[in-house]
Amino acid sequence: EEQLMKLKTKMDGKTVIIDFYSGNDSLYVFMLLKNKLKYKVLPSNTFLSLIRALKVDLQNPQQTYNVKNANALYNSFLKDFLEHHSTISSLIFIPNGETTNFPFETLQVSDNKFLIEKYYISYAYHLGMLLNEEGRKKSKYAFSGFATSYSDSLSDRIRNKGINNDVSKIKKLVSA
Repeated sequence: EEQLMKLKTKMDGKTVIIDFYSGNDSLYVFMLLKNKLKYKVLPSNTFLSLIRALKVDLQNPQQTYNVKNANALYNSFLKDFLEHHSTISSLIFIPNGETTNFPFETLQVSDNKFLIEKYYISYAYHLGMLLNEEGRKKSKYAFSGFATSYSDSLSDRIRNKGINNDVSKIKKLVSA
């Protein structure tokens, strides 16, 4: 609870964290504002069937996007909350289980706009990511790299043909 209080002090009044937790027959949706914690218990079979149907629509370009399902999903857990908190401009989703790969920004709100047209949307995959943000050590070095396996002759050519110059260029790009 101490960490949750610490997170709430870092939040502005315009952001809500929406955290999902899957139970046996229910899906719990926690909505954390700076000064408020709300939750909703939803029947997981209904909610997850809407998620699955919308995923199919989104993954198949031949499929027509089902606005009715998108509205039903929005209405099931977000509509009332967001309508009662009109100052919110940013949503941080922390999905769980089958909600993990669902793009919530594709939901349609009451005026048929997509959620992303009205709110800044971001994702975290664990509340701890938001809690530990301040604890990250600041490094004086930046690193960006790619790794693969080359034949010995190619590795030798890379090593001998100015790899240090390439690393310097990458460092400049990353630190810009």
